[in-house]
Amino acid sequence: DSLGQLHMLRGEFTEAQALLERAVSLATEHGNKWYARQALCTLGRCHLGMNAVAEAVKCGNEALALAESIGDRQAQCESCLLLAESYLRTDQVDTCIELLKRVSEEATESAADVGIIGEAERLNGLVALNQDDATLAAQHFGRSLSLFEMLGDRYRSAIASEVLGAAYGRTSPKRP
Repeated sequence: DSLGQLHMLRGEFTEAQALLERAVSLATEHGNKWYARQALCTLGRCHLGMNAVAEAVKCGNEALALAESIGDRQAQCESCLLLAESYLRTDQVDTCIELLKRVSEEATESAADVGIIGEAERLNGLVALNQDDATLAAQHFGRSLSLFEMLGDRYRSAIASEVLGAAYGRTSPKRP
């Protein structure tokens, strides 16, 4: 799973996919539902990176089912976030919003959930952009950026900074 994630960060999605599929297979063979769910979520994000959204939805649904079967609230939130982003990419905005509502109801103010809340804020910002509300999007992206900076997560901070800049660009008046 970790090696697959490293390949994803390098943009080597084909290599990442092969490693992640193997991780899912091994975890499933050994009955490790928690690890299988983790690898499925990472594989789903890999599919999103490759624009294979239908495959990402499939991974997200499998991951959510596993998370629910083991009763892991945090894993359920992470799986819902994967599904929310997948549905947003297919313009199923209402489904995305419902999943984000579920995450906001289940996530807590604990330190363990800060990353989940930050990711939910980023996705809420993307929903707002999808609905042509750049001001609201900028607010969500700003909160996401603050949370990821607090965690010291440079990668997700950079992503939040990029989308925040895009939202600000839409709110600024056009210059001649």
